Amino acid sequence: MLLGMTKPSDHRAVLSVTGAARARAWAWESLLLGLLGAGVGVFGGGCASAPAQPAEEVRSKEAGAQGDSDEAREAADRARKAEVLQRKIDIATFEFAGAARDLGQALAVAKAELALAEAALATFQQYERMDRQAESELELQGVRDRAQEAAEELAQLEVMYREQDLDDRTREFVLSRGRRDAQRAQQRIQLAERAHERLVREDLPREETKLRLEVDQARAALAAAEHAEALDQRQRTLDLDELRYELEQVAEELRAAEVAAQGKAGRSSGRGRR
Repeated sequence: MLLGMTKPSDHRAVLSVTGAARARAWAWESLLLGLLGAGVGVFGGGCASAPAQPAEEVRSKEAGAQGDSDEAREAADRARKAEVLQRKIDIATFEFAGAARDLGQALAVAKAELALAEAALATFQQYERMDRQAESELELQGVRDRAQEAAEELAQLEVMYREQDLDDRTREFVLSRGRRDAQRAQQRIQLAERAHERLVREDLPREETKLRLEVDQARAALAAAEHAEALDQRQRTLDLDELRYELEQVAEELRAAEVAAQGKAGRSSGRGRR
């Protein structure tokens, strides 16, 4: 009755008000349902705990993403470390070759110097010492012969001037010169004898000792060069082995990380299909 007594415009107004009320009711209902779904618990705590899984999944995914990022960073660090180690190995290998070349040359020089020193000593002992001693004896004998000749000449002059009737001054002049020559010849004999004795007793033994010392020094230098070469080779080999071992460790870590990443990717793919 009331609706029939109203005007059409009034009827439309009532319908409009009623629709608005219903719309507001539906909005409140939707809001309440949303709050319940989010776990606010307006109408009791027991109804709000069940739908909390989406937030945990989000946190799990974020943690997983952070873990993947850390693993990727660690893998990159290992790869850089492996590259640096390989470069160190290359440099150490290059230096090893250069040091081996230099030490090899030093060893060859030491061997040559020892051979020269031994040859010099052998030559001195076999030839030079005897030749120099014989030469000194020959010179000494020559000095003795000249002294004897000077003495004989003086004796002949004395006999000749004794038989001839010459001026006293002329005879004395000739004889004085002969006597001086004979005296100097005797002095030369003394000098030559001392020189020969010094050569045999001092000079030649000293030179042989010096040559023996040079041989000993050359042998010591050769032994030092051989020791240096062996020590350097062992030390550099050890350094290279340590670098290679460290590189193998890093490579093993990279392989293990790769296997773990492949397994994790496989598990994630399986969960996605479910």
